[in-house]
Amino acid sequence: MKKYSIPFLILIIFLVSCHSVKPLQFKSLEEASLRAKRKYLVFNGTLIFQNENEHSVHVLELYADITFNGKNVGSVIRKPDQDIPSNQSERIPFYFEADKTRLNYDEAVDFAYDVAMDGFVKYEMNGVVSSTKFNCKERLSLGDKSEEANQADAPNKAALKTLKREQREIRKDGKRKRKLDEVSS
Repeated sequence: MKKYSIPFLILIIFLVSCHSVKPLQFKSLEEASLRAKRKYLVFNGTLIFQNENEHSVHVLELYADITFNGKNVGSVIRKPDQDIPSNQSERIPFYFEADKTRLNYDEAVDFAYDVAMDGFVKYEMNGVVSSTKFNCKERLSLGDKSEEANQADAPNKAALKTLKREQREIRKDGKRKRKLDEVSS
């Protein structure tokens, strides 16, 4: 009996000392705004994620389907390459353009949109890749901005340019990949 008690005691100590790993938590959508721009409606804002672990998390990819008034209008794909330190929250900005023709957009009508995001964020912690689903909804009218968005406009302009460039590169990479697939088939 004694020969099993020491390994059993060591096993119990090991299991008690192990910390459970918690998934990355979606907290909120902030600084959301919607505005008309030539042939697009531009929806942008900041997603807040919380890391409740004792290790930092490296965000690899953010993907979200966007719906306006229940109609799917496209997706946001971001590869932020961003770290979230342990026990802290981090802001991940996004930018999305929806084609007005897909929305039956009419400039004469002051129209409010129920904007919804449904997606996931892929991240790496301690060499293990995981993902967390999230969803959020906002009711926005054209030109509406929260007070936070008005205060945050200046620093966000540079971030928006970077986001637009990033999304163009992702679209170009997808087109190149499809062309390569067509050529190789």
